[in-house]
Amino acid sequence: MVPGVKALQEIRHLQRTTELLIPRIAFQRVVRDVTDKAYMRGPRNNWMQVALKRCVGIAGHEMCIFPSRDPLSEFRFQEAAEVYLTCMFEDCNLAAIHARRVTIMPKDMHLVRRLRGESTMMT
Repeated sequence: MVPGVKALQEIRHLQRTTELLIPRIAFQRVVRDVTDKAYMRGPRNNWMQVALKRCVGIAGHEMCIFPSRDPLSEFRFQEAAEVYLTCMFEDCNLAAIHARRVTIMPKDMHLVRRLRGESTMMT
């Protein structure tokens, strides 16, 4: 079998599906952990507050990260996060291809975020 055929088949399959890829419970745990840390005082957690505000903006409303945890809001938030990440990785892949590489690197992510006008600083 030619190298990469299985990977390409998996990519095509995932591109055709619409279900969420991140397990719901694991996603909720990460969101809860990030929100708990984001609301702690201090400059170290500033990037979390910015990320949280950006996700709220993507979803279009305040959702499951706040006291009312309604399942539809949780679904919308997870869907918005997965769409954002998918688009980010697609653009990072294009940046890597432009640099004549097949592997994305942190510098690709920094470039994409800078071109989008997003902050690249994590603190």
